[in-house]
Amino acid sequence: MIIWITGQSESGKTTLAKQLKTEKTILLDGDNIRNIYPTGFSRKERREHNLRVAKLALMLEQQGFDVIVSLICPYKKLREEVQEICNCGFIYLSGGKVHK
Repeated sequence: MIIWITGQSESGKTTLAKQLKTEKTILLDGDNIRNIYPTGFSRKERREHNLRVAKLALMLEQQGFDVIVSLICPYKKLREEVQEICNCGFIYLSGGKVHK
């Protein structure tokens, strides 16, 4: 199973992902992945980043892990491409900043 949590910056994506995580779940957070594979924020760079994460999520799922992705996926066409790669379920957060 792959769950992809998306929404604007500070909408609570990572907070929700951490709440949903179990012992058998791998969390792929967009900011953490950017620390490993630095990329920019242009439309092209966002697309490459999202597709890279989608392929990683699929690989992990194929090895028996549940995967939660916490990543801004801002364009409908891009979400369709991600869906084609990893057949994820999307959760879109539209609220404001989440406070602990």
